[in-house]
Amino acid sequence: MSGETTLVLYSTAKEMLHSSAKSLDVLIWGGVSTPEAAAAFLSTGAAGIVFESVHWLTDLVVMDDRQRQELAGLRMDSTALVGLDLQVPCRLFNKGNSLAFKKIRAFEEALCGAGITDESRRAFVGQVQASALHPLDSHFTRSEVIPLGVEGGLCRVVCRAFRSRNREGRDRLHGGDAVLVRRCGGEEVLLP
Repeated sequence: MSGETTLVLYSTAKEMLHSSAKSLDVLIWGGVSTPEAAAAFLSTGAAGIVFESVHWLTDLVVMDDRQRQELAGLRMDSTALVGLDLQVPCRLFNKGNSLAFKKIRAFEEALCGAGITDESRRAFVGQVQASALHPLDSHFTRSEVIPLGVEGGLCRVVCRAFRSRNREGRDRLHGGDAVLVRRCGGEEVLLP
């Protein structure tokens, strides 16, 4: 959980590397929610982008059909942020009717009512951690607290691109400049 955006963190890392004269590649892992953002990172020198939730849809990850369908059906509006008022934003699964999301939101509001402190931030993070369920362990029900990165909203778009260009979904994504999908440390990575 962080109040900093991926763009701010990326810019800071690039500046630190430039000022130290180190030649290291920067790989973006999560926090990219649109094809335009991905293109911006790649065009400014990112070595690649990991879309972890898209990797989960490959045949390399074992999950039941219901999980795969739920994950493949995610859209940008399938998640929502909580913790913004406490300055510890967290994106959770919420199609607008999640009871678990509403419970976390109510807890956040109660903490804010008592004043925003480091202790209230820790309490919020602790509550989210205690009730969070990894997406691969979930069934995307209304009662589950499921943290998801913003890239989860790209699942449907990427699935359609894979199916329309290549049945196995392993050669190319299309749209704008084509990029290759390669393996990097066990995850799918978009590379220029």
